[in-house]
Amino acid sequence: RIETLLGVEFEPEDVVDCFERSGLDATYSLGETVIYDVEIPPYRVDVLHPLDLVDDVGRAYGFGNLEPRYPDIGTVGGRHERTRLEDAVRTSLVGLGFEDLLNFHMTSGIENYDRMNVEPGTDVLGGGEPVTITEPYSEEYTQLRTWALPSLLLLLEGNTHNSYPQDIAEIGFVAERDETENTNVAESRHVAAAVARRDASYEAAKGRLQAVCSDFGATVETPPTDHPTFIDGRTANIVVDGEPVGVIGEVHPAILVDHDLEVPVAAFEFDLDALRKIKETKQ
Repeated sequence: RIETLLGVEFEPEDVVDCFERSGLDATYSLGETVIYDVEIPPYRVDVLHPLDLVDDVGRAYGFGNLEPRYPDIGTVGGRHERTRLEDAVRTSLVGLGFEDLLNFHMTSGIENYDRMNVEPGTDVLGGGEPVTITEPYSEEYTQLRTWALPSLLLLLEGNTHNSYPQDIAEIGFVAERDETENTNVAESRHVAAAVARRDASYEAAKGRLQAVCSDFGATVETPPTDHPTFIDGRTANIVVDGEPVGVIGEVHPAILVDHDLEVPVAAFEFDLDALRKIKETKQ
């Protein structure tokens, strides 16, 4: 077992020597296989399993002396396709001047719905039925977020003391209840971005949205729509290759005031899966 895990052929005396250098008393007996009898001192509370002893042998021998080799299996590990896509989109956003964020996936109904003027259970982005926590440890984290834009506004609210412009973006996890799923929960990754500055406008957000989509060869359209978070007449659906996937617009002044923001904010959010489908189609 020791030789199989470490990939080194040892003489029994060498293994005993490694044990002793690790502060362990060991003997061995020969049979069909070599059996090692190792005495664990009371202070070695970290030794819980025979694999811990193999680790000690490896340390005493020197992990730097082991020769790297591929495992004898038919596949080689690598990054998941979704992760590579996220990194590519993140690189595109950073190239457009956005600061990349990583926010909590959990939030509260007040932040997710009330302060965004969204009713749960409505057919708008972010209006899905929440996945709630049965016994939350805090009133601030009672559910999984159904969209990412509230997280961006919370960050802007906490950074009003910093100078503008503040252009921020996140690729993050969102979830909502969906009885058609095996788990009754629909999980997805959303791309959300907000432009907070004196001259923030729908056009500023749309230009950046089009730049991101063009990097992946996607055709984006923005037909007018209504959304309670955004200003009427300054809001549009995000349609990628004919499929509605998100929303873009200028955040309503009432929501800005509620978040103590004194500059305009234009934002967009869409499902990352839209770009994945485009990428698969073009391969």
